[in-house]
Amino acid sequence: MIKKPVLDSVFWSYSNVLWNGFFSLLVIFIFSKFLNLDEYGNFVGAYLFIDILTVIGQFGIANYLIKLKINDNQIFSTGFLLTGLISLIIILILNLYSFLFLNFEKYSLNFIPFLILTLYLPARNLTSVINAIFLRSLKNKTITLIAILSASLSLLIALFFLYKTNGIYALIALFVSREWTKLILSIIYMRINIFTNIKKSSIKEMLLFGSTLTLSTIVNKINIEAPKIFCFLFLDSKSLGILSACLLIVNSIHNIFRSTTYSLWVPVLSKIFLEMPQRFGEIFIRFTNVQISIVFPLFIIIAINNYEIIEYIIPENLENIGYLLPYSCIYGMITSLSYLIIPSWIVLNRTVEGLKIEIIKLVIGFTLFINFSSFGLESIIFILIIQELLILFYSKIKISPYIKKDILNQFISSTKIFISSIIFFIFSLINSFYLIKITSIYSFIYVIIISLLIYYLSLFVFDRGVFKEYKHIFIIYNSKFFKNKS
Repeated sequence: MIKKPVLDSVFWSYSNVLWNGFFSLLVIFIFSKFLNLDEYGNFVGAYLFIDILTVIGQFGIANYLIKLKINDNQIFSTGFLLTGLISLIIILILNLYSFLFLNFEKYSLNFIPFLILTLYLPARNLTSVINAIFLRSLKNKTITLIAILSASLSLLIALFFLYKTNGIYALIALFVSREWTKLILSIIYMRINIFTNIKKSSIKEMLLFGSTLTLSTIVNKINIEAPKIFCFLFLDSKSLGILSACLLIVNSIHNIFRSTTYSLWVPVLSKIFLEMPQRFGEIFIRFTNVQISIVFPLFIIIAINNYEIIEYIIPENLENIGYLLPYSCIYGMITSLSYLIIPSWIVLNRTVEGLKIEIIKLVIGFTLFINFSSFGLESIIFILIIQELLILFYSKIKISPYIKKDILNQFISSTKIFISSIIFFIFSLINSFYLIKITSIYSFIYVIIISLLIYYLSLFVFDRGVFKEYKHIFIIYNSKFFKNKS
């Protein structure tokens, strides 16, 4: 029988992913009616800056706590208070700098709402520490329920602000109140006292552990947000709004796997590497095939039916993103081939390799973005595609000695999924133009269901093995890897 605690953890991890995806789409649907693309772009610019600084405030302390071999309330308390102190210093410096040097007249925000938005940072960071404690005990259910409750309460608060003020203030209220509600509920649900005496000897260990990881995470974060940063610098706030909305759709699919990197994939791969290192490469390939077999058809559906999605799902205010979606989906498909690279570097204790790759990606991205971003949004997406292709090939070459498969064989292992995806793409294209005329949201949903059935049927014909991979994942969960956690 499959270990119940682990299955529960997996179920609630992905329930959290689905909820966050649904909530993001709901927010887009509601607030796009009250915000134009210029206002949304200005908000994204401010939020982007604060979100990058959030990584510094976390300083890898949550990851340090997850990797602890024993439960120690003093260390948890030290991590919580240290995170709070770092976050407080950051927002004080940020607001002082913003007040003295930033020209808020250029944007829809003024200093007071920007000050309020910065309060998002400490709440987010402190919650990450508590979540680390929950994850050690596989309490993903608690994390998910808190996320649902806090999001629901914050949406009510935001709707009140929307009624009393305007869209930009309501959006700020949504983000800030959600993080603080999540923090308060997390503290209430805690079973240990995080305000006990601190352990001074662990502070140095946390800072040493977090320094390299934080640098790598910051570089990774800048790489992810680079398109928005350069769009903000070289184009205008409306273009940033369009690009952000477009990438939000793509990232919603990425989050199916990326959002559970530390709560699911790192622990699973760690156990495999520790207990059966000879099978690490084999299972790495299996997991990669499972991941791309799920996300490839989703990206193809969005790319082919981009204007139908806008017409029936996305509000009219965001209709300008339609022409970018197909290119963004190509970028998304390339990125999905490297979902497991970062967690694998962590598991293999080769975080320096991961940092090198992120720095190379940063250099490539900055070189291209600085020279070509001013040509328009299409050029930014094309840069992303080129950058991801180069990094994908380089990453697979670097990881090949550890998984005992060269780059050619890594791609060959996924050939049948590529063939099924091409068949699915051709069928969807023919279907879109000649077979079924989409006249309503119901016919649109019908087309998607039929298309997915065709995809998985062709996948079954060409590669029945991939369906066995789903079963193998559960077999791994049922193995000795998780005896200590069940």
